[in-house]
Amino acid sequence: MKLVRENIAKRIYSEDPSTITKPCNQDEYDLFLKLKLSEELDELKQSKYTDISEYADVLEVLHTLMNVSGISWEQVLEEKRRKANIEGSFSSGFIYKNNLK
Repeated sequence: MKLVRENIAKRIYSEDPSTITKPCNQDEYDLFLKLKLSEELDELKQSKYTDISEYADVLEVLHTLMNVSGISWEQVLEEKRRKANIEGSFSSGFIYKNNLK
C-alpha cells in the first residue's frame, strides 16, 4: 500500500474500485506521508537529480507534511534565511574531511 494523489486515486478507483481504500486515519496518514517522502527521494535519486517532476513530487510531499505539522512555507523559508545568515549555505561546496570514512 502507498499514498497516492487524489486524482490518481479517483482514476484508479474508476478502473478497479477494489484497489483503493477509504481515506486513512491520522496515524496512518502520518506514516504513509513519511514513506511517500522516502519513495519520492528515491525516485529523484534514480533520475540522477535531473527530473524536475521528481523535485515537484518531493516538494508536494514536504508541503503536505508541513501542513499536517502546522508549519508554513513562510516559516520554513524564514528559517532557511536565518540559518544561511548564521551558518552560510551549501553553495560553496565545502567538505568536512573528518566526517568522511
